[in-house]
Amino acid sequence: EYVKNVNKKAYCVLKTLFSNQHIIDFKTKRMLCDSLVLSHYNYADIVYGNCIYSSDRLRIQKMQNNCGRFIYGLKKFDRIFQKMSECFWLNLEHRRMLHLICFVHTLLTTSNFSKTLKLKLVLRYKVHNINIRHKSTFLMPRHYSALFQRSFWYNAIKIYNTIPDSLRQLNINKFKYKYRLMLLNK
Repeated sequence: EYVKNVNKKAYCVLKTLFSNQHIIDFKTKRMLCDSLVLSHYNYADIVYGNCIYSSDRLRIQKMQNNCGRFIYGLKKFDRIFQKMSECFWLNLEHRRMLHLICFVHTLLTTSNFSKTLKLKLVLRYKVHNINIRHKSTFLMPRHYSALFQRSFWYNAIKIYNTIPDSLRQLNINKFKYKYRLMLLNK
């Protein structure tokens, strides 16, 4: 229901933008799409991103593709993937990953967050005295259902454990930039 409502809002805005596309330049089109259309999907995406079905993910991705068509002035059935990579746009799945990982990194590197959130993240070497190979990774929460694998904490830990140690030492701005480049190269 949430995705349906957001899609409705975003399509209304994009329809208005399409009617004026001939008088707007490239940079302004991109800025308008980021701020007026795709910002609807950025709101709370770290919470709902793992819980949406693949059909909803496809509908959301179609909206971003339509934004790309608006920016480049392409027709309905023209391919958009190459143009999006030229524009350095992450697809919305990778954008959700970037937002989630930046939130976790900020949580770990700053002291502004409450301790209850930080207590959810337990490093593996703190659980026992055995010398293990991957000390800097976080312990995956124990779970007994596939539904838990769609939860916020499970995905946050799973994705953050895949990040190289060299990135974990960076401040948030450099971290975000380097991780974004990693996602663009995938």
